[in-house]
Amino acid sequence: MKYLYTTIEGLDDLLIEVEEGKLSAIRFRGDESAQTIRDQTDPVLQKTAQWLDAYFAGKRPKNEVMDEISATPFQKKVWSAACTIPYGTTWTYEQLAAHLGMSKGARAVGNALGANPLCLLVPCHRVIRKDGSYAGYNGGIENKRALLEFEKKTVLK
Repeated sequence: MKYLYTTIEGLDDLLIEVEEGKLSAIRFRGDESAQTIRDQTDPVLQKTAQWLDAYFAGKRPKNEVMDEISATPFQKKVWSAACTIPYGTTWTYEQLAAHLGMSKGARAVGNALGANPLCLLVPCHRVIRKDGSYAGYNGGIENKRALLEFEKKTVLK
């Protein structure tokens, strides 16, 4: 099932996808239709919506769904490392690769981030090019910019 989550002003709505009782994706909606979250009782949906509510309220919610997502061990390693990037800051692909002990692994890191199905839960929007430009975001560059601006001006609670 697909459920619509309305975000903050300046950011596209999110689509939460739940398949067989597990969270399968959080991504920007595009032109797809979806049910609204209101009156939905699916526990995975509710947990995901609560996480998003906390994120947009400036809180640092704990990510508890990483193990449930279908991915290669390398993708999970990169996504877990991306989750260590502090809220409101950015790292380059090279910095993230170095953090993983892969001095020449920036491209592999970028490919793993590109396969990320969990927008925001895995904060790949915090990874930028070494020249400081924004690139490679599945949700679109404007959404990446809006997320980074939101995080920079939001005080964590």
